[in-house]
Amino acid sequence: MSAHTMESTSILTEHFDYPPISIIDDIINAVNLLMYKCTQAMENYLLKTIQDEDKAQATEASIEKKMFLEQEIKIGTAKLESLLEHAIDKNFDKLELYLLRNILNIPDLDERFFRLKHQLNLEKIDDYQLKNSEEKVNLLLTEINIQIRYNKQLSLRLQSFKELEEKTIKFKECLNQFFQLYDHDDNELLLQQIQPIDTTIKFLNSQILQITKELDKTSDIKKLYEQYKLSTQANSSGATGCLTSSRIQYMSWLDRNN
Repeated sequence: MSAHTMESTSILTEHFDYPPISIIDDIINAVNLLMYKCTQAMENYLLKTIQDEDKAQATEASIEKKMFLEQEIKIGTAKLESLLEHAIDKNFDKLELYLLRNILNIPDLDERFFRLKHQLNLEKIDDYQLKNSEEKVNLLLTEINIQIRYNKQLSLRLQSFKELEEKTIKFKECLNQFFQLYDHDDNELLLQQIQPIDTTIKFLNSQILQITKELDKTSDIKKLYEQYKLSTQANSSGATGCLTSSRIQYMSWLDRNN
């Protein structure tokens, strides 16, 4: 099937809400159905005629003759049906070619002027508008990607805070339980019994320092993101170089800290 024929068929299918070939199939099916009814009626008539004749002569020879005639009638009608099917298919193939070439078809010259009802109010977009739209879509996708990665960084920081908070709470609970169980006046002896508390405190302190550094990084992310947003706004007035630089700087920072 040529490109023109495929495009023409696509337009007609959209117009009719079904393929044009289905119209021809419905016609052929309707003719075949009439043909089947005719052959069935012929077979029923011939069988009824034999039965009427046998009622008058109910002998053994007539019964054998009846069985033979019934078989011959069924075979004959089946052959007749096959011949009719072949004749219908042969002639309706010609009809199908004629309809597809001359009726259910859009001429090549008229194709560019052919529009469906829902296509009448469509506006043609020139290359400049298309390019401008693509740039806007790309900028929007980039901004969404940056926002997602920024939120991911914030989620990681939040998770670290939650883990540290849980450790601190558990440590505090353990200390409270210990002081409640050991009510001792000698502070030095008490400190010896709760060793290595200094190591635990140092560990918590290091964790807090690490979280603080992570907060500083998050603040840097925020600054870079705000800078990118300002550059995006400047891009609308033509400052594309600043936007590209800010975007590359921000994405590189995220890649290093992921």
